[in-house]
Amino acid sequence: MKLRNGYLLAGVAWALFLAPVVTYFVLASVLGALWIFVFGDDPWPAAIDWVIPIIGLVVCISTATCCIYLAHRLGRQREIEAVVAGPQERKRVILWFLAPMALIAITAVLFWQRSVNQAEEIAAMDQSEAVFTDLLNTRHTVAELVVYRTDSGDFEASVATSGGRPGPYSLLWKVNSMTYGEVISQEEPQVEVGDTKAGLSFEISIDALARRYRDTVLNGGGVVVDEPFELVVTLQPVIEADIEAWPEFERYRWEQGETPLQSSMAVDFPVFFRVGLDGSID
Repeated sequence: MKLRNGYLLAGVAWALFLAPVVTYFVLASVLGALWIFVFGDDPWPAAIDWVIPIIGLVVCISTATCCIYLAHRLGRQREIEAVVAGPQERKRVILWFLAPMALIAITAVLFWQRSVNQAEEIAAMDQSEAVFTDLLNTRHTVAELVVYRTDSGDFEASVATSGGRPGPYSLLWKVNSMTYGEVISQEEPQVEVGDTKAGLSFEISIDALARRYRDTVLNGGGVVVDEPFELVVTLQPVIEADIEAWPEFERYRWEQGETPLQSSMAVDFPVFFRVGLDGSID
């Protein structure tokens, strides 16, 4: 085989490697420059959809043509300079051919390994999503909330829940003044919830509400309080397992106290009491 043909094959091999690489970096630079200096986060024109592929095609063909042309020219020059195409020159041609082929093989292996890693990451993400979704769908939620007055004058709240995940739950309840927006009373006991529907209840002392209202809202006595208060109940499962199995975003929301695992309901109820001039409560 003539030296020029050997160098031509080497040029084709370099074209197969360099054309995609150069095209990738050119397109990345163009798109990066357009995003930073021209369009940013604004809507991009529709022409980008066909301009960018044309630029990529031109760069790819130009790079491949240059590789083949330079290799053919070098081959002709070496053929003229070499009186005898000895083994040394043939070894050089073989090395020029094998170098890009080796780079292509290495790049292919790297991309294959990357795809395998991405597939494993996606599978792990799907698994974590499945774990969290199952917990989200089976947890107990607040189905009904009722507040009524007992014979002693205190209030009792009845919470009906529904769900399929038994176990310990955190039951946060707050009583707010709907007139002033102040939190009058707040507690967060831990309760055990059964398999399906469950009923929970707790007492709200009218004396405790009145004292707290007097100390938080009022500046003095001689006041008749007759206004609606709001009871907000939030039910949340107590997580005893490691949350590392959850998606990262859900772990963050859990740590911030904004998890969708919370189930809340609010109801208002009328409250009436008197605060004397001396601060006493009737």
